[in-house]
Amino acid sequence: MAEDKNINMEVKATGAPTEQEWAETNRKMRELFQSIEEEFLRTKPLWMRLNLLSNKLDNALSQGHTSDDINWGKINKYLTENVDEYDYNCVDLIKCPDDLFNTRANCIAASCGLGAWQKHTCKDCGETFYMMYSEVEFFRNKELHVPKRCKKCRDKRKNGGK
Repeated sequence: MAEDKNINMEVKATGAPTEQEWAETNRKMRELFQSIEEEFLRTKPLWMRLNLLSNKLDNALSQGHTSDDINWGKINKYLTENVDEYDYNCVDLIKCPDDLFNTRANCIAASCGLGAWQKHTCKDCGETFYMMYSEVEFFRNKELHVPKRCKKCRDKRKNGGK
């Protein structure tokens, strides 16, 4: 049998790693992957964050975890940080798996050219706000006026200006 000079088949004489060495290596790898994931969740477009979080949530639920085991505050933090004007705008807090999966579906639908987002300027505060195509269509189908105020100002008006 001819020896392949490009492959080094030498076995180190140190032997197999100890259980403690394996544990330390695993800990370091988990820390590395966690830091990469944290950076990903802070910097990538929202649709990518939603995909990652949806997959992680699906895995957790399939392993027997429940909705109560999930840190929804942390998920909402990831979904509301560093969102630019052209990205999906998470208005409502996510409180359960269905909220996350529906938000992901809405984000994908908006990204697939379903009118995407419509940009509006609030009549009261002057802030820019976005409405999904499906929201605008809802108002039009019901023959209602499309809101001219952002959600915060609409809520404020509903509560008597408070």
